[in-house]
Amino acid sequence: KRLCTLFLGASLLLPLLYSVTIFSSTFLRPLENHATPIKVDHIASLDGVIILGGHTIGGLLPEERGAGQLGSSAERFISALALADRFPDTEIWFTGLSGTVGHKGWTEADSIRALLHELNRDISRFQFEEGSRNTAQNAVMTFALASPSAHEKWALVTSASHMRRASASFARAGWPPLLLYPVDYQTRPANEEFQFRPAQGFSLIRTALHEYVGLIGYWVFGKI
Repeated sequence: KRLCTLFLGASLLLPLLYSVTIFSSTFLRPLENHATPIKVDHIASLDGVIILGGHTIGGLLPEERGAGQLGSSAERFISALALADRFPDTEIWFTGLSGTVGHKGWTEADSIRALLHELNRDISRFQFEEGSRNTAQNAVMTFALASPSAHEKWALVTSASHMRRASASFARAGWPPLLLYPVDYQTRPANEEFQFRPAQGFSLIRTALHEYVGLIGYWVFGKI
């Protein structure tokens, strides 16, 4: 009976705590503070840029609508364009097929190409790795295609919350030391205001749990 009472109390208390941004952001902030933010104007030169997938909505929706769709991590795509403009002779690689097991419809690359076409961008300016389904495969498959040398300087662009696992995966795959370019921040660097926002709070907790579980799983299976 005491155990049941404990579980019942936790099931009522935790959702309330998760809804308070001061509490929910505490779990995600250490992940987002892993790499120092960088401005594109502060980068002297680059040999290549890798944009991790997960920022588009792939599948049947964009295929049936006939239009590329950006998701909640759209800053990855925006940063790709900014870096492409800043370094016109640098390789820009988009990596990722889909995060779903039974993928149907457009791939992430299909959506990106459609978006680039809408923006009147030269698609030949960008390179695509279109077979990977997770971060570890992003690292291995892009390495095989791009063949970076040890002296080259490459930047890795992904959401700040994902950067710790992503950078470790790329190091494991044999990439030279990467310039970490985190984007898509969801927490402030130190403190949050006291706000009761259930939707935001649960989103922060979900992202944090996804990454912590991912880090543990990647460590157990030797992917980082």
